[in-house]
Amino acid sequence: MLIIAEKEISKLNNNKVFQWIKSKEMVFKDKDNSKYTFIKYPYSENLDLIYGDYLSYVGIDSKLKYAGVYDKEKDVLFALDYDLRNALELSWDDKLFKDISELEKELISKLNDCIDDYVYCNKEEFYEATIDYEGYIDTNAVETDFVDGYTNYEYNANISKISNEDILKYLDNEEYVFDWSFDYIQKNKKYIGRELKDNNVKNEYLTSIINDKNHPLHKAREIRVALEESNASMVHVYIYKNDLAFDFKYDKLSLMYGVSNSYISTYNMPAPDRREYEKQFGKYTDFNFKNIYKIEYRNKPIYVDNNFFKEKELFSEEYSL
Repeated sequence: MLIIAEKEISKLNNNKVFQWIKSKEMVFKDKDNSKYTFIKYPYSENLDLIYGDYLSYVGIDSKLKYAGVYDKEKDVLFALDYDLRNALELSWDDKLFKDISELEKELISKLNDCIDDYVYCNKEEFYEATIDYEGYIDTNAVETDFVDGYTNYEYNANISKISNEDILKYLDNEEYVFDWSFDYIQKNKKYIGRELKDNNVKNEYLTSIINDKNHPLHKAREIRVALEESNASMVHVYIYKNDLAFDFKYDKLSLMYGVSNSYISTYNMPAPDRREYEKQFGKYTDFNFKNIYKIEYRNKPIYVDNNFFKEKELFSEEYSL
């Protein structure tokens, strides 16, 4: 929770609306014909919901709207709307009080952490809920993840949406995180168990790749790392394909994210290089990381495949190391 320091909140102390918020009065309409009308609704022992509007008419057809939340126990305001901010003489750049998006992000983070902790400490409970399920693996996806830097799969809750009512309940009592998480776990026990078993199978395959230093994907990973560490925007790529050597410029980010695929498109080559590539290898043909033997940036190598030179005598004299 955000507790406002005394020196930060002192600038509001002379504001009539702020004085009213802190008081026990339920309606704000000052004697000087203020432009604003506000009403408190006691949501709970700790929280008041504030409703009101600019130039509000209070009558049979009144439609006062939500304006903010006041925590009486902590003396903190939350999620102020435009009119209440104006009445308090706060700009939108003023970060004294958390808005709805900040509260939502905070609660979602706590919910995900709470669920993750429970699952980590009680895995057997979820395995038993999916006793007849063996686990599924997409080997291509695991291979891509290895190139992208994955070393282990772990369960991570992915709560991404909560209601405004959830936020209010959380503001009223932080223990609501545990109640919400427990309810989610009970409703999704089988789904969580399946994901845990999927992770076990994926980790087994991922570990086999990591431990096999001769696996071709280690080359793709090395290229990915070299590109990540480079400040380049364009790089100079050297390939050997169909017994032909060819070099060209290529967009670094496209190469970095494409190197884990079974093919790398020629689309991100400059047009002259692409036309020359098509003369050499034909139209609608691509290349992959196995064809790459060197990558340069500003005439300096950022990646060199030393084994490639040993296997291809054609380059042994040109690239004596």
